[in-house]
Amino acid sequence: MNRPWVVALLLALLPANAFADVKLPGLFTDHIVLQRDKPIPVWGWAATGEKITVTLAGESSSVTCDASGKWTTSLPARAAGGPHELKIVGNNTITLKDVLIGEVWLCSGQQNMEWWLRDSHDARAEAAAADHPKIRWFTVQRTAQDVPADNVTGVWTVCHPNSAHAITAVGYFFARDIQESLNVPVGLINASWGGSAAEAWTTKESLLADPDLKPIIDRTTAERILWAAEMKQVKAETEAWFDEVEKAKADGRPYPPLPTLKRQIRNPLQSTDAASCMYNGMIVPLAQVPFRGVLWYQGESNSSRAHQYTKLLPALINDWRQTFAQPDLPFFIVQLASYHAPMAVPADSDWAELREAQLKSLAIPHTALAVTIDIGDADRIEPKNKQDVGHRLALLARGNVYGETLVSTGPIYDSIKIDGAKIFLHFKNASSPLATRGNEALKSFAIAGDDKTFVWADAKIDGDTVVVSSETVPHPVAVRYAWADNPQGCNLCNTQRLPASPFRTDNWPGRTDNRR
Repeated sequence: MNRPWVVALLLALLPANAFADVKLPGLFTDHIVLQRDKPIPVWGWAATGEKITVTLAGESSSVTCDASGKWTTSLPARAAGGPHELKIVGNNTITLKDVLIGEVWLCSGQQNMEWWLRDSHDARAEAAAADHPKIRWFTVQRTAQDVPADNVTGVWTVCHPNSAHAITAVGYFFARDIQESLNVPVGLINASWGGSAAEAWTTKESLLADPDLKPIIDRTTAERILWAAEMKQVKAETEAWFDEVEKAKADGRPYPPLPTLKRQIRNPLQSTDAASCMYNGMIVPLAQVPFRGVLWYQGESNSSRAHQYTKLLPALINDWRQTFAQPDLPFFIVQLASYHAPMAVPADSDWAELREAQLKSLAIPHTALAVTIDIGDADRIEPKNKQDVGHRLALLARGNVYGETLVSTGPIYDSIKIDGAKIFLHFKNASSPLATRGNEALKSFAIAGDDKTFVWADAKIDGDTVVVSSETVPHPVAVRYAWADNPQGCNLCNTQRLPASPFRTDNWPGRTDNRR
């Protein structure tokens, strides 16, 4: 005798996910690029106890879904190549097509990393020439979260003239150089957010652990308390209005006007500087991705707290390396370009101090700096020349990651020697001789005595040193180079025309030292 109610009852007693379909994270779509020469993790969700089999290019791996409905497995490392199919079989079957194995880089930061190719210099010609099917990118949808998320939203896109307008411009020019140099596919995962501050990309634990960073958490916590109080008030006012509407309806009176809801406090999750919110929403879900390295272009939003950034950026780097379980993960930083109106005389500068904080990050192993002081725009915080930025990042990768013998960076200040009225400056990265662009006289050097008053200085290259002096400073003690928001004429470089980083030889208090 057929008793359908028995079947229905049995089904009702089964766990809700007993026949759940296998699901993959949003990162896994057609056209994905997987990292070569490293085990390939694949993960997702399914019914508890369900057997999942993952197959790629003839290699398979199986796993049983755990009690939480999650599963993770790994395929053997593979050399660069493809296209392949990635097949996931459980209660259902998912097949990803056009899968490539190559180099995968994480691009992150604020608007200068987010900046699309279509808005960059010579955009129309660059897009028309962007026929590079072995370059793909995945743009992580902007997501801010109070707690760590487990998924991201986006789609892998193949680079060709009709699609390239929407790729991160810095990432594209980097990938183009890498792909041409290595002749392997390159995948970019772009997790960036215009206007974001570095603390939004850093863990709460790291911010709390350092007294100089804890004020960031305190500020975010205060904003959330105020926001919650305001939302409570808005709710009360709204409920009172509905009550008045019901009374008016019962009495046959006109409805009362809508209340004027005063929204004075910003929603912390709509703020670009809320502590940890972008780390939780956009980085944590990528934790299992075996990246080759990180390209980081950010700092503009932290320039008013530049001194704090000397601790904040290292904390961020350490957080990400722990998150990705790669303690030596290469981390390449774009130093801020010039911006704002030029200064007629030497003076303190928030942006110069932020660049110094970025420069100091080189003390962390496996980091490098792409200097862009020569390609800024006084009127635009997003300079359109992203070609040189991507090229300089690619040089860092080729020299520091891929083992090419080349000069990958410009001169970096190393030490000072004072001899009477002259100061002699020595530089690191001296494998390439010091030079100036266009063989012009050195500019943008300032010098000071014990009074800490800087004046423009005379400077010249003498072998592997720069000699700095001024007739008005007979007893100099310190030198600064390109120390301004928008330094003019800074032209020290090497014979590969890679610019020297701005620097100072003093450690006198700066404008941002006490800002938290």
